[in-house]
Amino acid sequence: MGKVKLIDFTENEYFYQGLFAQKQIKKYVFELPSDNFIAFDHYTREKISITAPSFWSVYRNLHVRITIFSFIHRPLLPFHKYSDINSIKWIFRYGSMQLLIDKVKRDEYLCDILFISKQLDQFKLINDFEFYSLFNQKYKRYLETNQMVKVKEFLDSVLNNSNNSILNRFSFVKKTNNNDNNQQSKSFDQVLKGYKAFNVLHFSNFKRALESKRFELGKFVLDEWLVSNNQKLTSHTSWNSMEIYIGNREILQHYCEINVENKYGLKLRLNNLYNRDDFQECMNLIQETGNIDFKDSIHMDHFKTKENILWFLKHDYLYSIHLFNTIVEGNRQQLSALPILLKRLQLTNDEFVFLFSLPYAHPKRAEIIYYVLNRFTVEEFGKLYPKYIASSLSFFVDQYKAIYTTGDYSQYPSVWDIPISLESLSKNGNTQNIRSLVNTFYNEMGVSKNAIQLNPNYGDNDAYLSESDEEESPIDTILQSATKCGHLQILKMLFTEFEEIHRVYCTFTSKSFPLIQAATAASHIEILDYLFSLQYLSDQDTTPLFIKLPSPHSLAHTISKDDTLLVSYYKELKKKNRIQINI
Repeated sequence: MGKVKLIDFTENEYFYQGLFAQKQIKKYVFELPSDNFIAFDHYTREKISITAPSFWSVYRNLHVRITIFSFIHRPLLPFHKYSDINSIKWIFRYGSMQLLIDKVKRDEYLCDILFISKQLDQFKLINDFEFYSLFNQKYKRYLETNQMVKVKEFLDSVLNNSNNSILNRFSFVKKTNNNDNNQQSKSFDQVLKGYKAFNVLHFSNFKRALESKRFELGKFVLDEWLVSNNQKLTSHTSWNSMEIYIGNREILQHYCEINVENKYGLKLRLNNLYNRDDFQECMNLIQETGNIDFKDSIHMDHFKTKENILWFLKHDYLYSIHLFNTIVEGNRQQLSALPILLKRLQLTNDEFVFLFSLPYAHPKRAEIIYYVLNRFTVEEFGKLYPKYIASSLSFFVDQYKAIYTTGDYSQYPSVWDIPISLESLSKNGNTQNIRSLVNTFYNEMGVSKNAIQLNPNYGDNDAYLSESDEEESPIDTILQSATKCGHLQILKMLFTEFEEIHRVYCTFTSKSFPLIQAATAASHIEILDYLFSLQYLSDQDTTPLFIKLPSPHSLAHTISKDDTLLVSYYKELKKKNRIQINI
């Protein structure tokens, strides 16, 4: 007892997070190349029965109706069409749980199934027995993997419940949690007892107690360690270097009452307060008791919500260039603060240069451009800011239009003149745009009728083009990029609507093999199913394609022996004599 130990600053059942990275922001990872954008809006198709008389009385108003319909075809935000949304990773990141339920119930294609294992808590919040039942049936082969063990256990607990009542399951969980809370209370008593036994009052332990989720501990160290002991706290570093991240409202209240005008010289940070529902009340308390300095830009620089930024602007808090790091590297809440800043502040040239040059600004460029164009026209922007910034905006706008057009690429002389890479266009997953792109530049895609004549000495099943025979063509790039991202709808569209593309990829193994490799590496089993089901476009031979791999060992080496999903998948293919591979 009383011995200084290594302190755990991570969040747990007793404490809020106690240490933050220098930038103090939670990065939001996007898996798109640097010249692409994130499309973040969506719509769902639901059957709605409109019976309320009040609705029709409003709807019959001609002015109201015209106003409503004026918005329907307006591209308010970068978007994904319902039919193009297939990534569970995308759905979870944007909180569209009803969209996931809808897709599963309609038996529509979804990819990134294994991502659910990383979002199990969110998955458990779905209160729909039919959804769980259908999900369990449709993705059984995924549920047999080691990665999905906990997901399977959860589904079994729901589906094997005798009365099939999810409501009862939640009641059971609540009851169990109450028992856990009793155990936690006993454990917390031990924590409090340990603090009371300390002989050396170390500042690190004092700081951690103030970051507690339990008022008793925070009050104890404030009263007994800070006030009664006349600041006799020891530390290996100065107090000013030890930032305190209070998250409990009662502890904050007591802290402010004791430390009026920050007479103890403590350094309070807001990281555990930003997301509180009573953020404004907390800030009023801190400001009224003199426990914050509005000139310290760190408070506004590391905000978390729009409510935060509005409060800081209202009270004239200062910010630094690092505010834009938070905006572009943070989540959607933080990014959505940009139009507020554009409206309330006149950003400087340096701030715009910094904003456009940030690495994490690239994946979110579409949203940034959208917000800027809502504030300025390109002409207005060009007059207000130097040529370098204005030209950068014009270039980004060209990219924006290329990826979010309605599919009109006729304005570009060649496929190589489109101001965004084919890989990026394909990764975005907009089926209509890819269809239009291929139709517009079909002769440049590398799939002309002469392509099938390459290496005519090969038989249908043995056809293979070596790397020296042909470089990667535009259609190769599009297909490989779509495969990596799980866009099965694009593969089906291209192979169904463009006969020559289908024929080339069925005939030449050097064409189909990279797609198989990409789908295997990403564990896109449904895409593998589709690729292995491709058939010849021949009246005489409709036998499913037997893939004779040009480099079976390279494929086998990409499959870990511990990857039960892929191992079992390829063993089953080999058993059906569809592929020759040793795993």
